[in-house]
This record gives sequence, C-alpha cells and structure tokens, in this order.
Amino acid sequence: MPDQINVENVTPAKAEKWLENNNFDRQRALREHHILNLAEEMDEGNFIPHSAIVFAKLGKELYLIDGQHRLHALVLAGVSLNMPILVKPAKSMEQIERWYGCIDQGLKRSTRDAIKAQNLHEELGVSERHAARLSAAVKLIASGFQDGGKGHGMRTGGRSNIAVSDLMREWAKESKQYYSLIAGGEKANIYLFDRAPVIACGLLTLRYNSEKAITFWEGIAQDDGLRREDPRKRFLIWLQENKEKISTTARSFSVAWRNYIEGRELKLLRPTEPSTPLKIMGVPLEEVMKKVPIDPKRLEMFREKVSGRAEDKAA
Repeated sequence: MPDQINVENVTPAKAEKWLENNNFDRQRALREHHILNLAEEMDEGNFIPHSAIVFAKLGKELYLIDGQHRLHALVLAGVSLNMPILVKPAKSMEQIERWYGCIDQGLKRSTRDAIKAQNLHEELGVSERHAARLSAAVKLIASGFQDGGKGHGMRTGGRSNIAVSDLMREWAKESKQYYSLIAGGEKANIYLFDRAPVIACGLLTLRYNSEKAITFWEGIAQDDGLRREDPRKRFLIWLQENKEKISTTARSFSVAWRNYIEGRELKLLRPTEPSTPLKIMGVPLEEVMKKVPIDPKRLEMFREKVSGRAEDKAA
C-alpha cells in the first residue's frame, strides 16, 4: 500500500485525540519551550508547516512518529490549522522504530542574523564568529548532543532565536573562559577547539568542575610536552584524526575526561557505545537539558491571552 498524504483541518480536539490515542510510546521527552514558541507563532498567524504530521500504520493501528510538539502547540494556542498529514504503511514495529530514528526533526538555519540584529556578540563580550559557534554549542547542550541537533526542539528563525539567545546568555561566563583558555594554544590545533561539540564539552566541564577543566583545556590547547598516554593528548590526537558525528565526539571526550579526572593513563581512546546513555563525569546532563530557559510569566501571559479570546467568542 502506498503512502497517503492529505491536508486536513486539525482542530485542538483532534490534536488532543491523536496525542492521547496514537502517540508513539518511544517519543522523546517534550520540550515545553519549543511548544510555547510554536504556539505563539500559530497564535500570531506566523506558523508555516514545513513538514507533515507523520503517522505509521501497522495493521489497524496508527502511531504518531513526527509532530507531537506541533500538535501540543496547536492545543495550547487553541487554534485550528490546515496541516499536511502523512500516513506510512509499515510492515513491522521494527520498521516504525527505524523510521522514527531517521525522521528529519526540522529545518536547520543559521542564527547569525539574529546575533547581528541583537548585537549579542557585543553583549556577551565575544567575537561575532565565536558567538555563532556558541549558538551551535548551546543547542547541542540542550539536545544532549543529538546528531544533527535533533532533540533540542529549536527551529531557528522567529521566536526560537529568543530561546537560543537566552541559552547563550546563560553560558556566557563559561564561553569567555573557554576561549580564553584555548587562545594561547598551538595555532595549528586551534580550529579543532572551535567545533561545536568540543565547545559544548568545554562549557559543561568548566561549569561543573572548573578546577580540572581549566588544566584540561589549557593543557590540550597548548600541547606543550604532553605525553602520548595523557588523556588530553589522546583526545587531541583523536580530534586530529577524526571528524565524526556530534555524539561520537562527545563520547570520545567523555572517555578522555573520565580518565583525566581519575588520573589514569589512556593508551587507546575508544568512544563509548552509541546504545548506552552519554555520561560526562561530574556533569548532570539530563538536568542541564531540562533547564532550557522558559519564562513562566511568558507562558502564563500566553495562556491568559488564549483563555480571554475563548471567553470573548463564547460571550
């Protein structure tokens, strides 16, 4: 059976029904800030559905595998929208799991224009280029180092840039410290430390174990007489020889960092298995991901606005 795609008028009631009865039970955790961003765009008539709400069909059952944030936002905004709906017939639950794992989670665009418009680089005391790299790094922190930035729930453009800007401000202290530490490093290696996943690892370790992080990043950047078995040297060599996926870089760093903290030599650097949760010693990564800023007053004001509009219609 071929894929079926239609444009449907999705009401809040229909969205709620799909979320309650058809949501794929292995969906990623909801990101409230993303739901609010989308809801505000919908409320103001600025939301454009770049991709379809996707259901997988197995037998008579439908499984929502892409679009839960959009549907939650539609419910929050209390609006009805015409949205493309794609139904893909599946042969097995394993096929549905594979589809869910490779779905494009949204169009990625640069936030450089937003940085310029806000003079954010000047506010943070970093160069415009460093600000752009910082924006990429904080998105990775929010996503838990998902490859391709999946999971961070921040489409660039519109109100999502507000969330990214807030994150950049939150990590401004660590970013200035990080760039200060690597500034005096070996020029041939500086570009390695300008990769977004490396910056993200630097920010996290500087916040949660500043003393060890300072010697780690300063030492690896300078590379002045580091022994080959030094975990910093091993990670440096790994960076020189690899330009792997985001998650692989973070996993390789986690191994080097753990051995450095424990004072061990490292003769071979192998990243941890992708099937295991990413753990960076001393960093509460799950808690950090939950702390993507969302202003409770902003959420409450929006809810009051939607509630007031509903009361006006009922009167």
